[in-house]
Amino acid sequence: MNGRERITAALQHRAADRIPWAPLLDAYFTSSLPPGQEMSVVEVCRAIGADVLERHVPAMRKIYHEADVTRHEDGPDIYTTIETPAGTLTEHRIIMPTTTFICEPFIKSVADFDAYRFWVEHTEYVADYDAFVREDEAIGDDGLASASGPQSPLQFLIGEDMGMERVIYTLHDHPGELEALLEAMHEKCKEAYRVLAASPALVVIGYEDVSTSTGSPAMYRKYTMRYLDEYADIVHAQGKIFITHMCGLLKGVAPLVAQGRMDGIDSLTPPTTGDLPIDEARAAWPGKVIVGGLEPKSLAMLSAEAVREYTLDTLRRAAPGEGVILSTGDATAYGTPLENLQAVTDVVRTYGGLPLSI
Repeated sequence: MNGRERITAALQHRAADRIPWAPLLDAYFTSSLPPGQEMSVVEVCRAIGADVLERHVPAMRKIYHEADVTRHEDGPDIYTTIETPAGTLTEHRIIMPTTTFICEPFIKSVADFDAYRFWVEHTEYVADYDAFVREDEAIGDDGLASASGPQSPLQFLIGEDMGMERVIYTLHDHPGELEALLEAMHEKCKEAYRVLAASPALVVIGYEDVSTSTGSPAMYRKYTMRYLDEYADIVHAQGKIFITHMCGLLKGVAPLVAQGRMDGIDSLTPPTTGDLPIDEARAAWPGKVIVGGLEPKSLAMLSAEAVREYTLDTLRRAAPGEGVILSTGDATAYGTPLENLQAVTDVVRTYGGLPLSI
């Protein structure tokens, strides 16, 4: 089987020749390649002999109506201003070589809700499939491109436009106002998922970043489950696969995730960064696709020989392997040696035949 057939089979819980190995690679990793070895995400996958499941391939764009968005760069500092008839929003980020730090989010208090809601409701998602088709064709038999869906509203506010501390205090002090904003954002997210569901993409991945380090099981039950289920329904209605990216601590919400209508979980992160090894995830989520299982920190810091042993142990835990795509549990770390990624390839090609029986 080729990479496209292998990944598609895993996503559809069908038999394949071996377990797919498709690391999550992005510009964060490729920017760390040494001079003279610059490669794109797809080129890195080909160089190490991995299957390709490319992320964040554009399939839609945003149009802002009745709102002016300006961006000013001052070295590593990025200042963004959104002017609306309902008020002005400002954000300050610092872009570092290996991370981004939000110094000042768009929403600083409930006083910003009217302007933020106006901006949300006057943002239009429109189809823009040409670039997606070109990239998917360029990948060819080596794998496939995936489309990225928006986070559910509360998860997005926690991670981006409000911050965890403000979200928690606002849930306590102004729950009605925050819940009304979440519903407005949810309606707009559904618009985006309808565009993606109609795209040429086989799989749509919603980048949730769920973790009990930022939200309790009760918060997940009330503010995440229903939203994800509705996105799944939209994607399924077009015959597509819906996967949710959850790269954090998941053991506390595993039973709730099991009840969800998503087809699988992406970027499962084992200890020590995460808290759910792949064998426990398989037991917790029977019937769901699992993408991940390898801790990025381990791939970055271990020797190549230790990576081989680590990969063997992960394959043992993943047995029998159907419905599993071996991948990094979130983005491959900055500076990870290519020889370590090649070591995973070597183990998968030698011992990864399905059903796994190491």
